[in-house]
Amino acid sequence: MNPRRLCGHFGPCYRSKMFKFLADDSFLFWSVKHFLLLAFLWMSGCSDIESNNAEFPESRGDAYAGNSDQTSEIRVVCSGNFNIKTSEELLALEGCEEISGDLEIHGDDSLLSLDTLSTLQAIGGTLLIDESDTLENIDGLFALTTIGGDLIISWNDLLIGLNGLYSLERVGGSLSIEGNDALVDVHGLKALSETNGYIEVLFNPVLRNVDGLAEIREISGFLHIGWNDLLDNIDGLSNLQSVIGHILLDWNASLTTIDGLSGLEFVRGYLKIYNNDALEN
Repeated sequence: MNPRRLCGHFGPCYRSKMFKFLADDSFLFWSVKHFLLLAFLWMSGCSDIESNNAEFPESRGDAYAGNSDQTSEIRVVCSGNFNIKTSEELLALEGCEEISGDLEIHGDDSLLSLDTLSTLQAIGGTLLIDESDTLENIDGLFALTTIGGDLIISWNDLLIGLNGLYSLERVGGSLSIEGNDALVDVHGLKALSETNGYIEVLFNPVLRNVDGLAEIREISGFLHIGWNDLLDNIDGLSNLQSVIGHILLDWNASLTTIDGLSGLEFVRGYLKIYNNDALEN
């Protein structure tokens, strides 16, 4: 555009130095040149800023990688209650790290082990292992640390020990070990320090001691130990200080001492000890 036409449009150019400068072709050339140079530098600066911002996602990625320990805590949860009778049914729980509800195992002759449950760390409800006549051990539960409800192990003819529970620290309900004909000891419960109900150990004819209960200091319900023919001591209860319910020791034919109760400080209910034929004191 001819700058003189601008003058004609806006009025006489001689009245404004600005329009005089605009009328000068050399000045206009100089201005355009420097305008383009400044525009180039400005665009280059924006490009550098944008390239710096492009590194942020990588930095954020590193930050998230630093939190990988937290994400690794996320468990594979199997929701619901499960009633297992066969080894085939047990396969449905392979890879479970937590069961939200109850797990009941009433195994038939095909259920020889619980190795499929080797990843299981927590059960929200009750764990019942009952009348699984071919089950000799529960070693597959070695990763289990917490049970929200009761722990009941009952009437398993061939179960020798509870070693698979050596990681178990907490039972939110009661503990019942009853009617296991081959059970020799409960050493597998040695890490158990907290229960929130009664404890009963009944009708285990070859059980010799309760040493696996050494970390129990308080029982929220009653304590009943009875009908264990070869049980000769209860020294495993030496750290027990308080029982909110009653204590009953009966029909343990080989029991010779109750020194395991020497640390007991409080019993809210009654204390009954009778029909233990070999008891000396």
